[in-house]
Amino acid sequence: MAKQQSGETKTPVIVALVFFVLATITLGVLAYMFNGDAKTAEAAAATAKKDAETAKTEAGKAKEAMLIAKGIAGTLTEQERTDLQGLRFKEDTRKVHADMLKAIEDRAKAAISAEAGKFVGKAGGMGLNEKQVFAWDWPAGGELTPAPTKSLVDVAVTNYSQLKLAEGKFNQELASLDQAQKAIQALSAKLDQAQKAIDARTKEIPDEIAKGIKDARDQFEKFKVDFTKLTETQRKELQGKDDLLNERAVLIKRTQETSERLRYINDRLDEEMRAKVDPFQFDKPQGKVIRRTGQIVEIDLGSADNLRPGLTFSVMPTDTPQRGFESRMRDVRDIDGKTIRRIIPKGSIEVIEVMGPNLSQARITEEDSQVRDRILTGDLLYNAIWRRGTSEHIVLYGIFDIDGDGKDDVKTLKDDLTRMGVIVDAYFDLGTLKWVGDVTSQTTFAVEGYTPTVAISDGTREGKARIISAIAEARKTVKDRGIRVLRPRDFFPRVGYKAKLDVTEDTINMAATHFLRTLPAEQGGGGEVPPPKGN
Repeated sequence: MAKQQSGETKTPVIVALVFFVLATITLGVLAYMFNGDAKTAEAAAATAKKDAETAKTEAGKAKEAMLIAKGIAGTLTEQERTDLQGLRFKEDTRKVHADMLKAIEDRAKAAISAEAGKFVGKAGGMGLNEKQVFAWDWPAGGELTPAPTKSLVDVAVTNYSQLKLAEGKFNQELASLDQAQKAIQALSAKLDQAQKAIDARTKEIPDEIAKGIKDARDQFEKFKVDFTKLTETQRKELQGKDDLLNERAVLIKRTQETSERLRYINDRLDEEMRAKVDPFQFDKPQGKVIRRTGQIVEIDLGSADNLRPGLTFSVMPTDTPQRGFESRMRDVRDIDGKTIRRIIPKGSIEVIEVMGPNLSQARITEEDSQVRDRILTGDLLYNAIWRRGTSEHIVLYGIFDIDGDGKDDVKTLKDDLTRMGVIVDAYFDLGTLKWVGDVTSQTTFAVEGYTPTVAISDGTREGKARIISAIAEARKTVKDRGIRVLRPRDFFPRVGYKAKLDVTEDTINMAATHFLRTLPAEQGGGGEVPPPKGN
């Protein structure tokens, strides 16, 4: 009777062992199925790459199919996750996605059906269906949802880990059970040796045996309860540590956001301080208008002054040297709605023909008022960076959207200034985050373009932060060398260059987003900006 009761005690443990062995086999089948699909996709991708010139479309489809396979495997990089949101062959990729998921479900269903028959009696089956093995939705007519964070590999590793924990628990319980069995066997041996004495005490022996069995069971049950409590305590401790890590991550993120906002506020305050200072308050006229015919004027500058067609000038009244530029200051609205003071010239001209040593023709490109403030004979010509026979040396950095179309025009600006005779020593290329040219000891001015802004919910915040840091590093370089920094609103009107001065933040951010698409992946999230070479 004692041996029969011991066998009944083993049954739940044996059933649990069988369940975990079957779960391991199922996961091995699923891993085999996944490896087969992944190798097929890799072979297709390799074949398509060899024939890239004649089968680019197939290569693109194979690449996107590989992304789906890597999403199922859980091996996608951050860049590949981004690529999944911009699929070119959406319908073909949708079919690949559906076929892979259907194949996984079919094979999982077949494996589950094959193993389910092994669960009999009170086991009640595996309690698993094919939908629970792996899920990744792509709604009909909708977009592909982000790749799941837990892949088939993750599921297999998790279940394997649980299996190992269960095996350890089972071994401990089995050891305790063996000890109980040995105790029962020893008791049985003693009972056999004293059978004759037991015969005399038949009524007492069953009670003693029952009590011994009960004590052994109670001891085993107590061990199970203690083990369960210990496991739960350790789980809660691990969960507490995870929660603490998450809280610290949130705190770090909030600190970074606060730092970004403070830096933005500091830049705006710095900009407002610089807006109050006229960087060209001691600028002198370079020539004057000697005749006007319609929209054409003649000026007293020519080949002796190394004048070139394309050079532009701002036109000021004849009494500007006596009255100062304060007489031309006007209140205007900035892009953020604030009222600022800005010098408004009478207009601007562009040299179209050099006619002699001291004579050239120019056309009027802009005129503030053709009635009340028209350009007249005797008006003075200003260009803050051009001098008779020479030019100042300048560098450019930041975003220059001179026409408000949401694209950076720094290369166009550099070419225009060069044709005008202005010496551009270097400009900062945001497409490569490097200086093109050198900041030299002769550099007099640095013209700073616009800087993008970053919102808390901006999906491109990481790339924009990279661009903002690069512009800040360029600004630090020129300031450390004592070079005067100018803003577009001060620079363009004083050289007669026609550029849009009321560019909005949305437009600037649009130009920055264009650079995010062209920056190399390794430069989108960190790294140092190479400093400009100096003389």
